Amino acid sequence: MTDTSPRDPAARHHWNGTILIVGAVMVTGAAAVAALGAVLSGTALFNAARRWLHEHEEAPVELAQQKWAQTRAATSAAVHAWHDNTPVRSRLHPQRDTVA
Repeated sequence: MTDTSPRDPAARHHWNGTILIVGAVMVTGAAAVAALGAVLSGTALFNAARRWLHEHEEAPVELAQQKWAQTRAATSAAVHAWHDNTPVRSRLHPQRDTVA
């Protein structure tokens, strides 16, 4: 049996160098454009968040504390109403009791 493949490994694989270089340049360019887009988007998001923080009169921590206090008060009222079994009036139907 005869071996028809050439002995030189470089002769077996013929690469089109121009297409490979153009493809590598295009991939590099796309990565650069993506990185620039990420930087611009991040900058815009950071500036928007900074502006939002300066527009509010209260710091986000204070706002979170107020909302947490409201949540605790509402939960406490619901627990007391449930334990006391007192009828709670519905906002949708003020004439009817929700507890039978």
